[in-house]
Amino acid sequence: MKRIDEMDKMASSSIDTSDISKINQAAGEAYVKVHPEILKMLNTAVKYSQLTDGAFDITVGPLIKLWGIGTDKQKVPADSEINTLFLW
Repeated sequence: MKRIDEMDKMASSSIDTSDISKINQAAGEAYVKVHPEILKMLNTAVKYSQLTDGAFDITVGPLIKLWGIGTDKQKVPADSEINTLFLW
């Protein structure tokens, strides 16, 4: 459980001080130095995305926010809301 907690603190998108949150906050603007474990995790995610032709995709953050997953504002969004997030 200690290791899971350590990784959560580094990788959670809902913890403002995590490496993943820092990456998201700096997206397209600046580089972010991350813990080697996060780099390993991201490289592994890219590998599995390639192996599954994109079926596994860690870039689902905008969808998670739209659905309100993990918040008290969870909802099933309309198709039109989902479509605005992507260039289909």
